[in-house]
Amino acid sequence: MRKHPFSFLCLLAVVAMFYACKKEPVDSQEFVKNHFLGGWPLKKEISITRENGIIIKNDTLEFGLDSPNVVLPLDTVQFTAEGLSIRNKGKDTVSYTIDATGDNITYSLASMGTWNIKTFQWRNIVLTQEKREVSGSNVIIYYKEEQFVRLR
Repeated sequence: MRKHPFSFLCLLAVVAMFYACKKEPVDSQEFVKNHFLGGWPLKKEISITRENGIIIKNDTLEFGLDSPNVVLPLDTVQFTAEGLSIRNKGKDTVSYTIDATGDNITYSLASMGTWNIKTFQWRNIVLTQEKREVSGSNVIIYYKEEQFVRLR
């Protein structure tokens, strides 16, 4: 230890900093809701239908000018502090809520339902939805995914 007193002091300072930091509990619902606020351009929509584990439909729609196969023009979804989601350039407005854990977003429109917040990062959000339908011995799974990218 005599040869490296500076290293020992640095290590001691780092350990002291970690123990000195007070950990604040994060309210997941408020954190997620505040991060959702603003405009989120829809980059990609994926729709997969499986019947008994076999994919029978696999569609991917890409939005915007930077995609190689432009299918639809860019549409920005606005999430407001009042709990509104505005789509299709202001034509579709529905209210939304985020659950207490911050894992799901539920739209007031029954056909939109509840979506899982799969990826939640500073510049992108991925929402997924999976519905199961059982008909006799057939199990049909409908999977949807929406990918949003913030342009800031």
